[in-house]
Amino acid sequence: MRSNGEIDKIDLKILDRLEADARTDLKDIAKECSLTPSAIVKRIKKLKANKIIVGTHLDLKRGVLGYPQEATIGITAENSRVDQIALKVRAIPNVMVCAKSIGRYNLFAHVFARDLPELDNVTHLIKNIEGIRAITINIHVDDSVLDLGEKTNPEREHKIDETDLKIIEELLNNAQIPFARIAKSLGISHETVRSRYEKLRKDAIIKKCSVLIDRSKTGYQGTAFFLISCSKDQSKQSTYRVLKELHLFYSLDLVIGGVFDIYGAALVKDLKDLGALTNRLEKIPQIENLEASILFFTYYSYIPKPLVPYKCDSIELS
Repeated sequence: MRSNGEIDKIDLKILDRLEADARTDLKDIAKECSLTPSAIVKRIKKLKANKIIVGTHLDLKRGVLGYPQEATIGITAENSRVDQIALKVRAIPNVMVCAKSIGRYNLFAHVFARDLPELDNVTHLIKNIEGIRAITINIHVDDSVLDLGEKTNPEREHKIDETDLKIIEELLNNAQIPFARIAKSLGISHETVRSRYEKLRKDAIIKKCSVLIDRSKTGYQGTAFFLISCSKDQSKQSTYRVLKELHLFYSLDLVIGGVFDIYGAALVKDLKDLGALTNRLEKIPQIENLEASILFFTYYSYIPKPLVPYKCDSIELS
């Protein structure tokens, strides 16, 4: 990082590596950057001091903590009352985030629930907020639901126990916490923590440990949400695979419940960048139709806990 606080190419490389895996060995990053590990540590401290790295995040298999139902809800609300309506939506315990957007919807909400009846209750509560004219719900589903990957053998599925859950909770609070500290906290060996973590990663219970980055300080202005419907002669599976291989989205999910088949989220630098991405997607033959909305924040963090409401943290989303 330069003396004036601006980040350079080395900082961006460090950020990309830690976003991909917050537990990456700093010696490996140092080798890639042709620097010493102490120089990398110094740069990371500056990135944190300048609130470019704002925390950590644990990406888990859906449902691990008791909330298997996830949905994105597009909300059309009265423009004159949109801020007040957003606050009311956020007050619903199962709503992780509700933010203003530009596009077909002027609000987007991200919701988690224990089961479909609870999800239905959440959507009912949202629909009955005065000033909301319409909502569109898209329920996220795992790849395995549509047989996109290898079929899992129930007998080989990882059954997490109390120790696994405690390790996960420690990592939820800090994805970079040393294994030795977790071991001391739980009263187990360092090697037990390491082996269990590796097993959780191998079985995709823990999908990724990453640092949270305020990308507005690295040239991005917002997050684009895309709702995509497949061409009539294309399956969800094939279209999903095509989009995944293009690496255009930081989040990509299959969805059901509405007119769309796929949900994608991508960081964008400006409206020109959004237009270029939209234009590229429109040229993909497997895509029949798409809708894009832009939300003017580049990250949000949340702290999920087993069977308690999600808590949004670290950023003002209005």
